Amino acid sequence: MKNYFVRLLFDKNIFSNRYKVAIIFVAYVFLLYFVYCYACEINIGGDAWKTGDWLINYEGGWVRRGLIGQVLYEISGFGVSLVWVAFLLQTLIYLSTAHFVLKIFFSTRREISWLLFLFSPAFIFLFPFYDIQGGFRKEIIVFLAFCLLAVGLMHGGFNKKYLVSSLFLYAIAVFSHELAASCIIFFVHLLFEHTRSDANLRSIGRVYITGFIIVAVAGLLFSFIFPGTIDTADKICESLQHRGLTSDICSGAIKALGVDSSSGWKQVMARIQHYAFLYPPLFVLAMIPLSLTDWWSRRLPVLLVGFVFVAPLFLVAKDWGRWIHVYFSMISVLLLCDSSNIKTRIYKLPLIGVIIYAGVWSIPHSGASLPGFGMCSVAYRIVHDDEGYNNRGNAYFEKGLYDQAISDFSKALEINPKYGEAYRNRAVTYYLTKNYNKSWDDVSKAKELGLSIEPTFIDALRKASGRQ
Repeated sequence: MKNYFVRLLFDKNIFSNRYKVAIIFVAYVFLLYFVYCYACEINIGGDAWKTGDWLINYEGGWVRRGLIGQVLYEISGFGVSLVWVAFLLQTLIYLSTAHFVLKIFFSTRREISWLLFLFSPAFIFLFPFYDIQGGFRKEIIVFLAFCLLAVGLMHGGFNKKYLVSSLFLYAIAVFSHELAASCIIFFVHLLFEHTRSDANLRSIGRVYITGFIIVAVAGLLFSFIFPGTIDTADKICESLQHRGLTSDICSGAIKALGVDSSSGWKQVMARIQHYAFLYPPLFVLAMIPLSLTDWWSRRLPVLLVGFVFVAPLFLVAKDWGRWIHVYFSMISVLLLCDSSNIKTRIYKLPLIGVIIYAGVWSIPHSGASLPGFGMCSVAYRIVHDDEGYNNRGNAYFEKGLYDQAISDFSKALEINPKYGEAYRNRAVTYYLTKNYNKSWDDVSKAKELGLSIEPTFIDALRKASGRQ
């Protein structure tokens, strides 16, 4: 038994197909873990970004990103929970994408080194596992659409059922988030490369290419014509409140509709000095598996053009980790599809090398001061989830469940006694429950930790408690 595990970990000549069931099991364990974490957030009202972006609708007039939210809004009219419908759709997309990625992966015989792509911290299984706030965004619709296209073209085939489904889903993606348009080059390249050598497929391939380009351009134009305003965001928020949601769900993606792209540019520029040191090394780490293949040199033009298409995202939004995730996921699916049709060599590494690569680093989706440390970060988060308790406390607070909110703020402070925001949040909650002395104590501790307290709150607390 000992020799078996030593060989499994250190033998470079093992093929991953032999362990197909185990690999699929591990992939779905990662996926189901972050689905469970997100379900816990949905249970207390959802997240203003991960959920809120999917709830943008046309109730306030035509607006970018509103297609899928309008569909969900209409479904919720039958008496079902809007946030849970959104969650089920997001989960279905993740599960479907995982299914097709694994189908492509195991469509040919692969050395164990290929697991560097499947379990890269920049790919669909580990990126949201390591940073749950970076998952469940609308790019997953693009991933599923691209996987459908790849499956339809595997092994030199041309399965119209998959291609039509891909085009339909891509149209939904483009009118649900403009970032889908930045991925058009990958769809065009895949179709072009897999149809140009067959005279029978060349003409129909051009038809599909034209269809994808028309959809991308139309969606991009729509987003420029109807970018959204503060009034639009307010009307969307009002429509969601009619469905029983709180205004808290509007404080992220929906509120951002009223902000123009110059604001995003300013946020990026305010962080550029820090980001320039943090994210380029993480991008290089993400590209390591690609550099171990002979594929990148054959596809260098599409890799460069694809990055040029994605690059504007880095200029207008601060979620640089997400954009690396989008780029790497698209080129990984492209590579896996190509390698199912054309023999592709990869430098052989043992399983222990894959485990180290997958487990020691991760990409924060946005705004982090340090890179993630892979499994170490996950273990710390599980044991010391101060931020999670604080966020859940905020959700309870928004629902008026003040006892539960105080309990969660207190748990956050047990884990991290220097968590000033939790002191401030608990101070406000104590004030609303008329525990004025405890509120004053938390105000003092928050100030000691350098947090500012709203003067209006201090005035209200003084008046209520009788202190001067």
